Amino acid sequence: MENSQFLRALHIGVYIYKVDFIKQFVDWKQSNNEKKEKLEQLRALDKGKKIGAIKSLSKEHIGIDTKEDLNKARKLDLNG
Repeated sequence: MENSQFLRALHIGVYIYKVDFIKQFVDWKQSNNEKKEKLEQLRALDKGKKIGAIKSLSKEHIGIDTKEDLNKARKLDLNG
């Protein structure tokens, strides 16, 4: 298959939880799916919880894994 035949998408993982949910989540054991795929959100799905998604309209996306990354992100105009 040629590359042009593949649909390309960027996944941006931004998770927002309510405090009550987090308290439940940390008490659940990792599911087999979570262990296999190394995706913690599968633990919630395997418990029957729903996960919402929205499309990002930003033209620029960056990873924020450190305080330095956060400082860089704060300087960006992500709406432009």
